[in-house]
Amino acid sequence: MEQNSIINYRKSRQEITIEIKHLYNSEIKHLYNPEIKHLYNSEIKHLYNSEIKHLYNSEIKHLYNPEINHLYNPEIKHLYNSEIKYLYNSEIKHLYNPEINHLYNPEIKYLYNPEIKHLYNSEIKYLYNPEINYLYNPEIKHLYHPEIKHLYNSEIKHLYNPEIKHLYHPEIKHLYNSEIKHLYNPEINYLYNPEIKHLYHPEIKHLYNPEIKHLYNPEIKHLYHPEIKHLYNPEIKHLYNPEIKHLYNPEIKHLYHPEIKTHS
Repeated sequence: MEQNSIINYRKSRQEITIEIKHLYNSEIKHLYNPEIKHLYNSEIKHLYNSEIKHLYNSEIKHLYNPEINHLYNPEIKHLYNSEIKYLYNSEIKHLYNPEINHLYNPEIKYLYNPEIKHLYNSEIKYLYNPEINYLYNPEIKHLYHPEIKHLYNSEIKHLYNPEIKHLYHPEIKHLYNSEIKHLYNPEINYLYNPEIKHLYHPEIKHLYNPEIKHLYNPEIKHLYHPEIKHLYNPEIKHLYNPEIKHLYNPEIKHLYHPEIKTHS
């Protein structure tokens, strides 16, 4: 009777085994399915595939690879590493960190934040915005444009070109050179010095003071007033009118004509 019972048990067990096509190992508490080469552990609800060295958890739909400490989700094509809290997408070669909402691309060493559309490079401490082709450095509050070699400071609305040491203000169309304290306006080809309130024209070597409407030429020490067509020499206190070839001395109220040497 006892023997029959054992035979029946074996038969029934064999039948069950054939039905579910699993082998069960009580020592490691795994069921093995030879067809799909998986071991199943009912306690941790994982399938293990010895060939690809992955554990599969049907509840969270992840494959786990203990060797590289990654969880893989076939649906979203991500690998997750619990230590560094990154998801890896092999198609776009990015690691994603949900906590800081950044994608990381190990090849170009950039973090990407989809919300602000910036890439961050930790080595050079720059954020890159592909839409406006600018690099942004949060520490110095500058945007850098690699093509035009300008840094942009959003607070003072200036572009800075380190090569020529100029700040450029797009609204007022001035370049500022911090060394010589001049603003340069490319449209009118003038340098402006806010301290002495002069515009300087490098080609005609004149300084222009908008307040007194004079151009000054340091080489000949003359101020020129375009409206009244006079040159003024502060040393000899004369105004010179090239059209009538007279020097005028406001103190003595005289015009002087050097050629005919007469006073009027």
